[in-house]
Amino acid sequence: VRRYRKKWGFFKAKGQAHTIDTIGPHIEVVHERFPTQGVRATKAVLRQEYELHVSTKLVARYNRIFEPAAVAARRRHAYTRTVYITIAVGETWGADQHDKWLRFELFLHVCVDVYSGKVLWLKIWWTNKNPRLIASYFLDTVQHHGFMPRLTQSDRGSENHGLANAETELRHIMRPALGDTLQHKWRAKNRNIKPEIFWSLLRHGWTPGFEQTLQYGLTVGLYVPRILWERSLFHFLFVPWLQRELDAFAHRVNHERRRPDKHVTRPRDEPEFIFNNPERYGSNNLHLPVTEEAIDEVRNLYAPPQHPVFQLVEPSYGRLLTDCYEEIGSPEMNLRTCWDVY
Repeated sequence: VRRYRKKWGFFKAKGQAHTIDTIGPHIEVVHERFPTQGVRATKAVLRQEYELHVSTKLVARYNRIFEPAAVAARRRHAYTRTVYITIAVGETWGADQHDKWLRFELFLHVCVDVYSGKVLWLKIWWTNKNPRLIASYFLDTVQHHGFMPRLTQSDRGSENHGLANAETELRHIMRPALGDTLQHKWRAKNRNIKPEIFWSLLRHGWTPGFEQTLQYGLTVGLYVPRILWERSLFHFLFVPWLQRELDAFAHRVNHERRRPDKHVTRPRDEPEFIFNNPERYGSNNLHLPVTEEAIDEVRNLYAPPQHPVFQLVEPSYGRLLTDCYEEIGSPEMNLRTCWDVY
């Protein structure tokens, strides 16, 4: 294998032989986007986005030399251990909303398979309070995979009624013997642990750089959320860009090994691999098959596509914004250009 890797130019960390100087410019770009990201997450970004294979020790040494304050800040974190029991892949999907960007009129929603930790969806939109929208996230994911979980779970919020109803209706269609039983678990505060763990990862590893950039627009008065046309323009430009960034973050989380932990009995491999191959890790796949006809029936009931919640902006205004954006050359949105484009 080593000979073929060398022949084809597929070098790992030792073969690429990077140094502090060669990885420095790339880490600067990564830390501009994710200023509080740790060593393992930085290493994953370098590998997945820049095809740089770098050892953990080299990234840690760079951080100690050039960012000692950030290293000290991460070491001060204190963690509280909580127990969560789940038996297999597909037993439960856990969903949760995230409202920390309310001041920007941006709202997030996530769902994870609680056994493997795989992120099933990570969405940003101008609301996360509409049950039809949340039901559509669930149905899109079920349709993509071709199966559904045994149960779903979420906090007790009216926005999650669409998720609960969609899961329950699908289960009843596929197995009428379930009768009127609810196929959703309502979790009390701080009991929907897996999505809450993910939000902690997001807040510490992804959010700070983007939040600082968004806050700049508010602070200098470029963006006033209470003005409707400004809010619509902001959503038109920023939501698709931030969704792409969130998709990339979810992909990294799904393809990154977890840190070994003697207190955790489930496998620590990449969530994507555990999710797709549970039998290799001594688990079972409890997902249930579902038909396209059943999905369409439930979608018409709980997430009708014609509902206005699925429109990013008002259609006629959206066409005007599209014409204007194309007229200026459809420039790329990123941390450095976003407010100039706006």
